[in-house]
Amino acid sequence: MLPNKSKNIFKAVPNSKSGIQIEGLVNSMDWITSADGSTNLVVAKNIERVKNEIKHQFMKINKQLFYSVILLTTFLSYAQKSETTDQVDLKKWKAVKAENQRHWSVVDDVVIGGDGVENIPWNTYLYSDKEYENFEFRCLFRITGDHSKGLINSGIQYRSIIKDNKIIGYQADIGKGYWGDIYDEHRRGKLVGGELGTLKHILDEEGWNSYIVRCIGNKHVTYINGVKTAEYTEKDPNIPSKGVIGIQLHSGGNAKVEFKHITITEL
Repeated sequence: MLPNKSKNIFKAVPNSKSGIQIEGLVNSMDWITSADGSTNLVVAKNIERVKNEIKHQFMKINKQLFYSVILLTTFLSYAQKSETTDQVDLKKWKAVKAENQRHWSVVDDVVIGGDGVENIPWNTYLYSDKEYENFEFRCLFRITGDHSKGLINSGIQYRSIIKDNKIIGYQADIGKGYWGDIYDEHRRGKLVGGELGTLKHILDEEGWNSYIVRCIGNKHVTYINGVKTAEYTEKDPNIPSKGVIGIQLHSGGNAKVEFKHITITEL
């Protein structure tokens, strides 16, 4: 929470004091007075499809019940469709080349690529055993390494295919000089650059950050730390709209990349 102390001066209040902690994107917030006279802050998550369906069916009911139904339906929608991969089973998520499996491990529910010491000789990818079309991918990630010794880079592959021991498809980029870019791996190269105007003020380049990749139809949107970094509309009907999701460890340096709290929600 950022209360306005005076003109153009805001001071953050930690959630331990404000009592407010909201995860994910929020569509709207409002104060609701209950029958017992108590006042509560009600938050509606940003799922337009669900909200519109409920509004159509319940447009005549009172405001308090309307928001309560939105919250419950949103929760159930995520609970039913979300595939949580915090405890990644490496028998299902595998390396594109079998010999590269040694670069990947899972420690305390954190997926780790590289060790920050060994120089990575070639790009390696860990990918899902399932294909996704319309989805929202979320995770926390951290990338470290010595930039003076080579490229420290990673990315999130999506709508990708495996062919001739290569992963071909879209990538939401991670790393210095590439933050937020949308790239087309082993196909067309860079599609759109990341917008860093706001992100540069809140990005922790060697600490934990969050990533969201959302694909619906031909529209791709990415967020880092809740800030929209790129938006891309695919105009080529020959590019596959469905494929695997993966994570990359880039070659050329001693990068170590970590991912945790990975969730994939089919939309």
